[in-house]
Amino acid sequence: MREYRSCVIVCFAIFLLIAQIGVVTDVITNEPGINIESSPSSVTITNYIEDPYFTTEPETIVNGTSGEFSSSHHQAVDENDFNYMELTWDHVANTSLDFRIGEDENLPDCFDFIYFYQDFDWPFNEKPIDADLQFNFSTTLTGSFATEEYGNLMFRIYAWTIDSSGNWQQVLKTYPPYPDIYQERRAAFNYFDLVETWEGMIENSTTGIQEDPEDIVQVAIGLAPTHKFETFSTYEDDPWEFYEGSVSIKIKSMDLWVYMDEDPDPSQVLSPIYNSTWDYTVREVFPDIPKEFENSSRVEFSEITTDTNDFVYVLCNVYASYILYVNQSKTFTYQFIQKYNAKLELLWSVRNDNRTVAYGLTIHDGYIYTTGFIRTDDETNSRNLIVTKWSPNGERLWQTEWGGMYDEEGTGIAVSSDGSIYVWAVYWNLRFEPEFWKSSFLKFDSSGTLLWNKTNELPLMPRGAELEMQTDGMYSWGGFVEKRNFNCEPVWNISQSALAVNFDNSGNIYIASYGYGAGAHSEEWQIMISKWNSNGVELWQTNYTIPLPDGRSWIFQCRSIDVAPDGSVLAILHGWQLIYDYHMVKFDSDGNHLWDKIIGDDHWPMSGQLEPKLSISDNGLAYIGFNRLGNYGVEVAVSAFIIGPNTLDSEFPTTMIIGGISVAAVAVVAAVIYIRKYR
Repeated sequence: MREYRSCVIVCFAIFLLIAQIGVVTDVITNEPGINIESSPSSVTITNYIEDPYFTTEPETIVNGTSGEFSSSHHQAVDENDFNYMELTWDHVANTSLDFRIGEDENLPDCFDFIYFYQDFDWPFNEKPIDADLQFNFSTTLTGSFATEEYGNLMFRIYAWTIDSSGNWQQVLKTYPPYPDIYQERRAAFNYFDLVETWEGMIENSTTGIQEDPEDIVQVAIGLAPTHKFETFSTYEDDPWEFYEGSVSIKIKSMDLWVYMDEDPDPSQVLSPIYNSTWDYTVREVFPDIPKEFENSSRVEFSEITTDTNDFVYVLCNVYASYILYVNQSKTFTYQFIQKYNAKLELLWSVRNDNRTVAYGLTIHDGYIYTTGFIRTDDETNSRNLIVTKWSPNGERLWQTEWGGMYDEEGTGIAVSSDGSIYVWAVYWNLRFEPEFWKSSFLKFDSSGTLLWNKTNELPLMPRGAELEMQTDGMYSWGGFVEKRNFNCEPVWNISQSALAVNFDNSGNIYIASYGYGAGAHSEEWQIMISKWNSNGVELWQTNYTIPLPDGRSWIFQCRSIDVAPDGSVLAILHGWQLIYDYHMVKFDSDGNHLWDKIIGDDHWPMSGQLEPKLSISDNGLAYIGFNRLGNYGVEVAVSAFIIGPNTLDSEFPTTMIIGGISVAAVAVVAAVIYIRKYR
């Protein structure tokens, strides 16, 4: 009995030790699950055609009395063959057709036409956000339709939806040329197509009445003569009087892709571990603004960065009402800086002078450096570039201006190891030289004294360039990446359409660009992530494409890129066609894709504002700054996400974890002593 009790005590102690180690593992390595099969989305894409490849013959309708229209269904005979539906118009000279010009714009010009259709059931009580009809077809012309110069103007191929009340909606009418090889046509539904097709199947929220008696819609493809076949001024006789020949279309597939906006699977959403939103008050931001104009201010996120102590810095701009300027000729614009700790608890926020706007932010030895511009008070109301140095506590230490007859703005800023400050400036003069638009590199000493100004012919846009200082020189990005020495002399450049650029601690460069053509999906949109060393040599490149079920690929832009402490690369992707989700995508240190997650937040982000930016801290958290719509209008928000090994004591402080392990170890030792002493 004693031995049994001893074994139980030892087992319990060992279990406690293992459990404590498990807690450590969970806190330190917690990250999203790997997902490499497909990309998550808040949009579901479903094909509502039950028989897209015509395994059985669909219903065919012939309208009119001409007797010139027919159809046939071809059944594939082996694996090298395929099914198809064929619609044919055989015209015999002097056969009169019945035309109805102007009666219904959704129907053909002629009462004589042919079409086939398939039904689909609609299970929802709401319209889709989009729909896309695709069909693959070829055209064969014979006789006059093939030999006459205007033969391909005498017919059209149509696509319709027909609701259960018998209403037709034309979603496509083709135009020449008509090649005799198979080709794909797309009918992208516009707003009116969506309303006319689906609105009748949606119950009225007030009356509960549904216009269409059934939740069924027909999708139809047809062939019909055009009005030109009845009378065409180019010919001495009307075409129908002398044309002999046929038009035949073969359709081998038909798909109706419908897009619904639904909540994604929660497991596919990357949720923030910390959130902070700057719920500012108007008086906090604009203490001097007249009361009648205080409700029309706005705030704009500009930049985010972290330092080696895991502090988070956010740069933003606040603007008073334009109505105030119109009524009282007063302007209130300030650049704001916010400092957070690693858990996004706001430590302080500070405002710069009135009429300042900030674009660039960097941290060096704990000090904060910003650049942008300040509006002058003279009659020109021009802009002068400013560089400002702030203490770690938010005290403004000094500010220097640079400018002249042009509008000068600082767009990128960096500090070298000796404390020298480098700024990439853009300047122009639309008032006197509308075509003059250049940029310049500036160097200031640690006190803000200008040392040199070197003009660059690249015409940058404001916020369109960034700088990074490394031990071996200065790196700039304004569409392509360029390396210069500390005297601003070019060393090399990478001429790529760079969307985002960042660096690791070893000086390697990571570039996100986009385009078609390379990789496994040669005809699809893709993001390209590449790694380069400090000599401009490419170390690897990976191409990332997200195919969609409808045969296309997700169209996206890379908004920001950064490198985690373990060497993995993360990028923020933003869809800008149909699927507008923001995603965080992770690659390992060799460029292999690890996972893709939707970025989750209550209001993420506000449409039409500046794009979010990413900064990864040494603690393994990714911090993202962005604009959102909140209690006071447009707000600046920061979210923190776990993206890899996380060393931040999120819920179990490190001391508690170590203490727990120590207690467990002591328990094991005590149990062993007890057994030996009393066995």
